[in-house]
Amino acid sequence: MLNKFNNMSLLFYFWMATLPFLSISPWQAIYGTKLISGLIFALFSLFVVLLFFIYYKKESLAGIKGAFLNNKSFYLLLLCFVIWNFISLYFNWKHISAPPYMQDAAGLKGPYLYNLFFMAYLLFNILILYFIQMLANNYIAIRVLFYASAASSFFGVLTIWGYMLGFVKELVFPAYIIPRLYGTATEPQSFGNYLIPILFLALIVLTEKKIKIVDYICAFFIFLAFLMTFSLGAFVGGAVGLVIFLILNKRLLSKEFYQRAGIISVLLIVFVIGINSLLWPGYYKAFFKYSTKIQLWRTKMELQSITKRIATIEGEVLYKYSNAEAVDDKVTRAWMAQAAMNMFKSNPVIGIGPGNYGFLYNDYRPKNSPIKDFIERTHNIYLQVLAENGLPGLIMFLGFLYVLIYSSAKKWFLAKDTGSKLVLAGLLSGFIGLLVHGLSYGILQHSHTWVIMGLLMAAKDNI
Repeated sequence: MLNKFNNMSLLFYFWMATLPFLSISPWQAIYGTKLISGLIFALFSLFVVLLFFIYYKKESLAGIKGAFLNNKSFYLLLLCFVIWNFISLYFNWKHISAPPYMQDAAGLKGPYLYNLFFMAYLLFNILILYFIQMLANNYIAIRVLFYASAASSFFGVLTIWGYMLGFVKELVFPAYIIPRLYGTATEPQSFGNYLIPILFLALIVLTEKKIKIVDYICAFFIFLAFLMTFSLGAFVGGAVGLVIFLILNKRLLSKEFYQRAGIISVLLIVFVIGINSLLWPGYYKAFFKYSTKIQLWRTKMELQSITKRIATIEGEVLYKYSNAEAVDDKVTRAWMAQAAMNMFKSNPVIGIGPGNYGFLYNDYRPKNSPIKDFIERTHNIYLQVLAENGLPGLIMFLGFLYVLIYSSAKKWFLAKDTGSKLVLAGLLSGFIGLLVHGLSYGILQHSHTWVIMGLLMAAKDNI
C-alpha cells in the first residue's frame, strides 16, 4: 500500500517518527509526563490507523486477511493470550482491592479502572503491530526510526551534559553517584530498553556501501545515549543481540563495516571515559563501580541482612518511610520476584489477573520485606505474566514469541538477497535483545516492543 510516496505514506512515517518523542523519551522525565505524552501518542496513533483504513478500505481488508493467513500460528496464540487475560480478569474481578494510598500512587482510581486501562493498552499495541506489519516499507521505516531516535538521544545526552555543567537543574537525581539518561517516568532502563533494537537499526545503516557523515553522527549519539542510561539489563540484552547479529552476518559483513564500527567504538570510549570524566570527576570509576550490580551471588547475603534488620521494626511502615530506602536494587527486585512466585503458587492456573501485581504486592510480599505504596511491574516480564495469568498464560505468551523468532530465523536462512538478510538479522537480533532485557524489565507494556515486532513481521513476510 505504501510502495510510493504520497500524503498517506508521509503521515505514516511522520507518525512513526513520533515514537521516540511521545511514546518514550528522555524529555518526558524533565519537561513532560508519561500520561500526557502517552495519551497524545495513543490518540494520534488511533487517528492515523482510522484514516488509513478509511482511505485504503478495500486494500485494508485484503491486508488484514493476508497478514493473518501468513502468520496464523502467531496470531492464534496471541488471540488466546488476550482471551486468557480477560478470563483471568473476570475470575479475579471481585477479589481485587486496594487502599486509597495505593490508588493515588497508581495515578488511576483502581484497581478496576486500572485493569481496564491495562487491557485497553494491550489491545492498542496489538493494533499497532498489525498496522505496521501491513504498511511498513522496512528500508524507509528503519531510516525514519534511526534519525528520530538519534534526535531524541542527542537531546538526552545534551541534557545530561548540561546537568554536569550546572546548566540543567530539573534532572531528578544523579543515580549511583553519576547522572543517568532517563526515559519515560524517570526510568533509565526504559530508554535503554527502547534503544536496544535501535542499535541494530544503526548497525544496518553502517553496513550500507555509502553512508553520509550525518549517519556516523546519528549512530554515535544513539550508542552514546545507550551507554549513558547505565541500564545493565539493557547492556546485557544488547550484548546478546550483538552476538547473534555477528553470528548471522559473519559472511555478509564487509571490512568497511568493521572499520566504521571501530571508529564509533573509539569515539564512545573517549567520550564515556574521557570527556564525561572531565565534566563529572570520577565518572569512569562510578561506571565500573556500578557494574557490581550484576554480582547476583551477593544478593542472598544482602537479603538476609536487610530482612533481619527490618524484622526488628515495630509495626509495618510504608516503604518510603522505612529504613529500606537505600536498599540495593538487586534486593528490591529479589523481593519483587519472590512476590510474583508467591502469587503464582496461590493461583497457578488462572493467575491474579492482568494489572493486579502492583495492587496485590503487599499481600504476597516476602516475610520481613517492607510495604510499598505501589509497584507497577515486577521488573521481569516472564514472572509478571506467570503471576498475573498463571502457567497457561505464560505458555501462550512464550508461544507467540517463539513462533515469531522461529519463522523469522527460517526466512533468514531461505533469503538470498544480502540486503534482506541484513535487515532481517538486525531486527531479529534487536528483538531478541529486548526479550533478554525482559528478564529484568517489563517490556510488554511499551509500544516500541510491538513496533519492532511489526517491523520484524513485515521484513520476513516481504522476503
